[in-house]
Amino acid sequence: MPYSYRITKYTETNEECFLASPPEEWTSFHEIDTPEKEKDYVEIENRYLNSIRIITDCMNITNYKISELESHDSADFFEGQEINTSDIENIARQILREKIWCKLISPNGEFHFGYDYYMYFLSNKCAPACISALSKNLTIQEYLSPYA
Repeated sequence: MPYSYRITKYTETNEECFLASPPEEWTSFHEIDTPEKEKDYVEIENRYLNSIRIITDCMNITNYKISELESHDSADFFEGQEINTSDIENIARQILREKIWCKLISPNGEFHFGYDYYMYFLSNKCAPACISALSKNLTIQEYLSPYA
């Protein structure tokens, strides 16, 4: 897919001018160890889930297929399974919380999930209206998904 975007909670750049987190900021669900971090985590996770819903609606995607599934403790999903967009929150939450990993693919777009809480959206058409609506709560950049 010719269009690729990186979606992230990060707003600061490191010494190499890459978006990154400060050392004290969590980058994984497994780093949540205080009530304050948990509150922040849930807020950010909800932003990501909302962005998935907005992009899915904007791109007229009605379902995704699970691709390249890696699951250590979940029998809830299987390779090639179709996920209706009304059920997307459940699988996306499990991916963000690192219970499973997979790509969510459709003819009009794909979501890939990376390390350190990076998410990627790939599309067969430019999605500026969808993307600009999200940029108030998350950082959106044109960026090639390393999982493409």
